[in-house]
Amino acid sequence: MNANSLLLRAGGVRVEVKPAALPATKADPVRIGQVIDNLIRNAIYAMEGVSNPLLTIETGLNGNAIEISVTDNGSGIPDSVVQKIFDPFFTTKPVGKGVGLGLSICAGIINAHDGSIGVESEPGRGTRIFFSVPVRER
Repeated sequence: MNANSLLLRAGGVRVEVKPAALPATKADPVRIGQVIDNLIRNAIYAMEGVSNPLLTIETGLNGNAIEISVTDNGSGIPDSVVQKIFDPFFTTKPVGKGVGLGLSICAGIINAHDGSIGVESEPGRGTRIFFSVPVRER
């Protein structure tokens, strides 16, 4: 493991962090932290039962926006579900495991910051959820 890699004790998930030097943003760090926390929790849930689970958190600059992505090598999301994942109360989790608000709240937070959120997924190969928030104008 390198300096930007660690192993989560729960579930043996290897985490790789790929940070980039970023300019300032007006985004509320607490709210953005909530988004990242939720994406990490969902990724860990999606990797239950996967051998060699890997979670990658990456930051970068995409035009005039800061982009952050959380990628897992879990079960992936079927095409029929991808379009619904940011809808309030939509969940694929069993009763008692989630109520379907996490990703809709994430989308609300990002939209309130004039940002955008998206998903790329392939069933059986994993999911990448990414969001961007504008760079603060000088």
